[in-house]
Amino acid sequence: MAQALGRIEAAHARLRRDTLLRALRPGLGALELDRSLRDAGLPDDALVRSLFGWHDGVDTDGAVLGDLWLFPGFYPLSLQDALLHAAAFRSHPRRGADWLPVFADGGGDFYVVDLGDGREGAVRRLRNDEWDQPVEFADLADMVRTVATAFDDGVYHVDDEGWLEMDDAAFARLARQLNPGMRHWAEP
Repeated sequence: MAQALGRIEAAHARLRRDTLLRALRPGLGALELDRSLRDAGLPDDALVRSLFGWHDGVDTDGAVLGDLWLFPGFYPLSLQDALLHAAAFRSHPRRGADWLPVFADGGGDFYVVDLGDGREGAVRRLRNDEWDQPVEFADLADMVRTVATAFDDGVYHVDDEGWLEMDDAAFARLARQLNPGMRHWAEP
């Protein structure tokens, strides 16, 4: 996973996404991560630790959220913000008690790591206005690898106005190819 995260960061450098690169917060140490997850009542997950050890989200102060997107539409949350959202999820009927949001769109949608029994580490797309919250990736490593490959293959790109964009159909094909066991990406 570390290699794929490095590829994503390098892609942002190639695309001159300097605002994002400056806003990335330093990663957290293992002791702080362990304590924070334990205090929140969430199980340990090596891939979650890897993500927050790489960077602890982004500093959103004074920034346009679109400039902070790690992939189109979503920016990485800090562990503190992720844990605040996770605590709020516990009392909501459409959200899992063991869901840890790791990416947000700023409008109520998230990508969450499902740390509950039987789904340890699966990544769900939480759409605020929908009841169904599908599993899109078997785990965080598969998601990060898919995102990195989308950058490598030009599926994600910067448009003429400087916004990070994607070719939706090409991404669906790529996700289907890299995640063949995921029902979400199966042909319609």
